[in-house]
Amino acid sequence: MDTSGVSLKEYWRNYNLLKAIDNIKMAWEEVTVLCVKGVWHIIWPSNKNYGTNFVNLDMLIKEISEVA
Repeated sequence: MDTSGVSLKEYWRNYNLLKAIDNIKMAWEEVTVLCVKGVWHIIWPSNKNYGTNFVNLDMLIKEISEVA
């Protein structure tokens, strides 16, 4: 933003939902597996086996698709 010469007001005027989603996508791509494993116990404290039992991703996607 600093190098574009656009004022803060103009920047926010042009900001929209698509740009917000793009920002979320770029941020999520920087999240590592190690980071997710490091905070999983906070998200799901009752799961004592966090980080040790890995789910078959293809099977999980299939189950989610069936539910949807």
